Amino acid sequence: FVIVVAEGINQLDATGEEMLRHVTESLSTNGIEVLFARVKKQIMEVLERAQFIEHFGHWRFFSRTEHALEYAWKKLDGEHKATCPLFVSKQLEQK
Repeated sequence: FVIVVAEGINQLDATGEEMLRHVTESLSTNGIEVLFARVKKQIMEVLERAQFIEHFGHWRFFSRTEHALEYAWKKLDGEHKATCPLFVSKQLEQK
C-alpha cells in the first residue's frame, strides 16, 4: 500500500490528475494499492469531474489517515500492524 496524505494539496489541474491516474494505475498493476487520506473538498471535486474516483473506487478515499492505515493493516496479515513502524511509533507517543 501507498497512502497519499493529501491535506497539503490545494489545487489539482488536468495534468496533475493525469499524472496521479498514471501513477495509481502503474502501482496497482504491480500489486501496490494507492489509498488517499485527508483529500480536500476542492480536490475531490476535480477527481470526481475527471471520473478518477469512479474509475479507481470510492473505497480508496478516507477522511483520516488512521482510517487508511487501519484499512491497509486489515488487508495485510494480522502480524503486520504490530510490527509496522507507524503503529509502533504511535504507541510510543501515547505512553
